[in-house]
Amino acid sequence: MGTFQEFHSHGTFEKSLNASFIALIPKKGNASDIKDFRPTSLVRCMYKLIAKVFVLRMRNVLDGIISESQNAFVGGRQILDSVLIAGECVDSRYLRCILTCFQAVFGLKINVGKSVLIPVGEVSNISSLAAVLGCGVGAFPPPYPGLPLGISSIRVGTWDPVINRYFLSLFQISCSVAERIEKIQRDFLWGGKGEEFKYHLVNWEQVCKPLKFGGLGIQKLVPFNRALLGKWLWRFGKEHHRQWRRVISCHFGEESGGWSSRPVSIIGGVSIWKFIQKGWDVFSTHIRFKVRNGMNVRFWEDLWCCDQLLSLSFLVSLALPRISILM
Repeated sequence: MGTFQEFHSHGTFEKSLNASFIALIPKKGNASDIKDFRPTSLVRCMYKLIAKVFVLRMRNVLDGIISESQNAFVGGRQILDSVLIAGECVDSRYLRCILTCFQAVFGLKINVGKSVLIPVGEVSNISSLAAVLGCGVGAFPPPYPGLPLGISSIRVGTWDPVINRYFLSLFQISCSVAERIEKIQRDFLWGGKGEEFKYHLVNWEQVCKPLKFGGLGIQKLVPFNRALLGKWLWRFGKEHHRQWRRVISCHFGEESGGWSSRPVSIIGGVSIWKFIQKGWDVFSTHIRFKVRNGMNVRFWEDLWCCDQLLSLSFLVSLALPRISILM
């Protein structure tokens, strides 16, 4: 306890507490190359205890002191928030001013070493321009981070990379693509990595059932994708202060007392939120509202009382014409 009191009072500790030793643990027998070893750091227990307590104390305030533009590695934030913002900016043609304003607003310098110059149409001197900027040459659609931006998720070709990397948390998957992926899952389950044909001994529907019902608990991709997209709808109604939510609200507006954005009316377009918001009508039938001050709950059109909307329960009464009785 004396060590903790010293650290709390002065904010420092002896450098010797942070001394560590690097040990190489072999991954296999007869390891000879450096890649055959796994490095591990042997740190003293006292330093680990101080670091653990410090992390637990800082966890409650990190969200308030770290810039909201940092969406990864902070509790309550997700790296996909940045992908959604970037996707809407590309679709909204806001990308021109992003690079200009980014450094001025956030004070962060753009790393040209990790940047690429993407030509739109035929650009004859694209290599020369990239050399001047000191960056590489990319192709449309650009990935960020690993997810393609500015393309429609309903095109089957968009999902070709999904064989190796899932996009289910952000894009609406089509039934044909889900079938392709599930075929790979079925073939792997019964045949392993071999190319030879193997009979499927159990119906896939049974395999996808939860463990307690005799299945293996493998997720069906279409409903699983629908649930992941529904999580965005839930977060929209709960996380009013988040940056991604403010971007969507500013772009499309709000309705339903702030629980949902307005329907996206972009014709064609490649808006990511356009396909997420389509699920609101189904999603809203599975939630109930808890009335507090009543500011964000609609009396007739939200499910807060009984088992159905009051507008449906009293449909006959509301439809009756008003009769004035003169006495």
